[in-house]
Amino acid sequence: MLAIDAGKSGPEGSLRETLQRHPLPHIDVSFGQPAAAAEDGISTAPAPPGMLEKERRKKAEKLYGEGVQLFSQLISGIQSNQELTLSPIEALLVEYVGTAVEDENPLLSRTVSRKKGWDTSQHALHVSIFSLCLGKMLGFNPAQLATLGEAALLHDIGTALVPPEILEKQGDLAERERQIFERHPVDGAALLQRVPAVSGITLRVVLRASLAL
Repeated sequence: MLAIDAGKSGPEGSLRETLQRHPLPHIDVSFGQPAAAAEDGISTAPAPPGMLEKERRKKAEKLYGEGVQLFSQLISGIQSNQELTLSPIEALLVEYVGTAVEDENPLLSRTVSRKKGWDTSQHALHVSIFSLCLGKMLGFNPAQLATLGEAALLHDIGTALVPPEILEKQGDLAERERQIFERHPVDGAALLQRVPAVSGITLRVVLRASLAL
C-alpha cells in the first residue's frame, strides 16, 4: 500500500496525479490528509491506543510498587520509634489521584491481580485505590479524592502498634489479645493527632473503624 498526503505539492503531488491517470496493478494507493506538523517542523501523530495503554500499565505498576514500599517504611518507623512521617505518602497520593482521574483501570487491574496472602501495606493500599475508584465514580473532585485516599490509606494505621504475634496469629485470639487488637483504632487516631497535616476526616474514619470490630 502506498500512502500519499492529499495536500502535497511538488514531486509527490506530481506522482499523485500520475498514479491517478495511470493506476498500477497490485498497488493500492491511498490519498490521505497531510500529517500534523509540530512547531519545530517535525510531524507529530497521536500515540497508538495500544502504546498508550502499555504506558499506563507500566506507570500503574511503578506507582503500586512505590506505594507498598513507602507504606512499609512508614509502618517500620512507627514500630521502631512511634513517629509518623506522611510527606512521602502524601506526595504519592497526588500521583494516585492523578492516575485515577486519567484512567483508573490500570491501577485497579494491578490491585486485583495481587498474589494471595495478607500484607498490611498491600491491604492499606488496596483500600485506598478502591476508594479512589469509587470516589471518581461518584463524581468527587481531585481535592475530595485526595482526602478520601488519605483516609482510606490510614484507616488501619493503628495495627502498626499491635504486636506481630497477635496480628499474625492463626486461629482465635485469647481475650487479652483481642482487647489489645481492638484498641488499634484509638491508638491509630492518637498517633495521627500528632501530625498537623492529617485531616479531621481521616481521624474520624480511623476512629470509626472501632465500630466495625
